[in-house]
Amino acid sequence: MRCGVSSLTINVVSEGPSDFPLIKGVVDEIARRQKKEVTCNLLEPQISASGQKGGWKNIRNWCWNQSRKPAGLDLLFFRADILLIQMDTDISDGLSLDGKEWPGGDTQERKNWCASALNSWLGAFYSDERLIYLLSTMSIETWLLSTYGPENAPDYFSRQVPDYETIPDPEGCLLELGYERKRSSSIKLKKNSPLFEDDPRYRQRLQNNLDTARNRCPELDQFCHFLESYTKP
Repeated sequence: MRCGVSSLTINVVSEGPSDFPLIKGVVDEIARRQKKEVTCNLLEPQISASGQKGGWKNIRNWCWNQSRKPAGLDLLFFRADILLIQMDTDISDGLSLDGKEWPGGDTQERKNWCASALNSWLGAFYSDERLIYLLSTMSIETWLLSTYGPENAPDYFSRQVPDYETIPDPEGCLLELGYERKRSSSIKLKKNSPLFEDDPRYRQRLQNNLDTARNRCPELDQFCHFLESYTKP
């Protein structure tokens, strides 16, 4: 790992288009604090004129396609230092490995299961040290939820939650806190890139409350530590 670099470029493969503004928001905030230049580029999912696509199967297909190319991941690092793959671990319940279903377990075992899936999809290229996984549990919206607690939402949080990654339905919690619902569903959060980028309750809120969110989300804290170590003076 190169530490103390003057600039850093990160290429991102995320599960959904709305995940990227949160990832980039964290990257930008750490870069601001470290007084470093960090560029964050979205490789996948690509947004077409017909709409946004995504999902863990899109990540799987993308990994398969890259593993079959003669140059492997090398072309993805052209003018980039890091390739980051983000995937929510709630999908582990329906994710089979070598014909075996997810046996159940805690948050770390969920992450391990999803990491093993990514390794198998990438083949030999998963060992590249420039490749990192961001496995948010249960979903990346947990980071948003962790900006709320007894200090600012006492009617919902009657007590402190030490580890927000243990909350099984972060999207449902955000809906109860007043976040917008998807038109076609009463139980799903509305998600799109402009909303997460421009509405102050999303990317901006996470940036403004990043230290609190880090204390409550181990995966987010680990990601921030990685960025800090890579950009330290």
